[in-house]
Amino acid sequence: MQTWMWFVVFAFRWWNALWVKTFFQPDEFYQSLEVAHHLVFGYGFLTWEWRNSIRSGLHPLIFACLYQLLKLLGWDSNYTVMLSAPRILQGTFSAILDYATYQFALHRYGSRAARWTLVCSLFSFFNAFVGVRTFANSLETTMTALALWQWQKYMRLVSHTQVKTDHNPTAFRALLWFITIIGIAFLIRPTNLLIWVVPVLLWTASPKAPFLRPSLILARVRQLFWEVLNHPFAITAVVSTILIFNVLVDRYVYGRFVFPIISFFNFNVTSGLSSLYGVNSAHYYLSQAIPLICGGYIIFLFLSFDLQAVFAVGFVLLPYSFISHKEFRFVYPLSPILLSAIGNGLASVSSKWIRRGFVLISCVHIGVAIILCRFHQLGSADVMPLIHSLAAQNKTGIILAPCHTTPWQSHIHVPSADRTWRFLTCEPFEHPFDETNRFYMDMPAYLDQLEVYPDYLVFFEERLPSLEVYFDSKGLLYNEFATYFNSWIPESEERRGNLLVYEKQYESFNEGKFSI
Repeated sequence: MQTWMWFVVFAFRWWNALWVKTFFQPDEFYQSLEVAHHLVFGYGFLTWEWRNSIRSGLHPLIFACLYQLLKLLGWDSNYTVMLSAPRILQGTFSAILDYATYQFALHRYGSRAARWTLVCSLFSFFNAFVGVRTFANSLETTMTALALWQWQKYMRLVSHTQVKTDHNPTAFRALLWFITIIGIAFLIRPTNLLIWVVPVLLWTASPKAPFLRPSLILARVRQLFWEVLNHPFAITAVVSTILIFNVLVDRYVYGRFVFPIISFFNFNVTSGLSSLYGVNSAHYYLSQAIPLICGGYIIFLFLSFDLQAVFAVGFVLLPYSFISHKEFRFVYPLSPILLSAIGNGLASVSSKWIRRGFVLISCVHIGVAIILCRFHQLGSADVMPLIHSLAAQNKTGIILAPCHTTPWQSHIHVPSADRTWRFLTCEPFEHPFDETNRFYMDMPAYLDQLEVYPDYLVFFEERLPSLEVYFDSKGLLYNEFATYFNSWIPESEERRGNLLVYEKQYESFNEGKFSI
């Protein structure tokens, strides 16, 4: 493709990142931007994962570097810049994902399939909705696409030359890039390693070639063994650099030497504590996550006939399905494989009806993207400029909604807000119930613990009748100050209705001292 087309792709993703106005999941902020903000500015909220060293500091450090640059330039005082800069950076990562997915399809299936793949990637509502958000999974997906491109390039170069790769420096460079990229992806999300078992051991340069053969595995292992023997210093240098860099990054982020991968594995696999965040059925990834990632394009997946891709996806889904807590974005890194296979399927047919069907599905995708990016859970993000303004005026407030319903200091950026504002927490080690559960189980008892009521309450509309009864019983007078549409289909009963902001009227009586 011509170079100017890629400028269009990058511009599209920058616009996409700024166009998204809704809230999806707390990890978009609390596992990245909030950590980065705390690291640079010294205030904010750190969730239990960061207090217990369960996450690699590499991902938030990327955004911390951005915040540090804004701070050095004096641009951190501009609220709009503080909100937009991380989005533009993530939009860049999303554009790289489009480019790398195209390159992977080009090397695996050819130019026609690659063009279809790029169109699928650009019209994927899941990419538009999730890819431009600051999740670790989004960056992991970009790294996965880059690594798939380099691995496919390496296999094709080796298969074409039929010589030892020490005589083919281009192939070896592709292998070094592959090792570097999967090393970084592994540090971001250790579970990324599962993705590479099948491609490394079983994939062939041609997706149509037989691959379920023990001889192929032995040949691949022998080939990689000779790579290590022929280039021991280069490979050792790359691996050592990645490991040392990771240790130094975690030392900088946590202020001490830690090994988050051990804690990550214990929490998510051996302890079973991840189930505290929800338990899903065993078929969740196959019946819900993969169809959502592919969207309506999933029907074209069956035209691809790439059994190697199917086997690679299945190998990842199988162990993931045994973990109780599941989320769509956990398998998002499989999207480059899936979209490329879909592009290959579309390239293999010439039926006008199939193309018309593709156009129709793409139009539906645009509609879904508009709903998800502009309307679904809008209030949780839309309220933040108001909270920023109120916090800057030293007003007090509480967000009486499920934990992490809104971002925090990455979207408030007022040091005093840590003292004057608060939200309900949901730490997994709180016994017998976390703060959010205590609030929803017995709201009056929870509110009675406040010696004085804050200037503002932020809550979902479903709480309004109960709060009005409580206000009357305590002689409090709160009036509606602002209303924010949140969603037509609430994520849970606790999030039903609009997001309301109520202001305390000082004619109320029986007031005590507000305690954060």
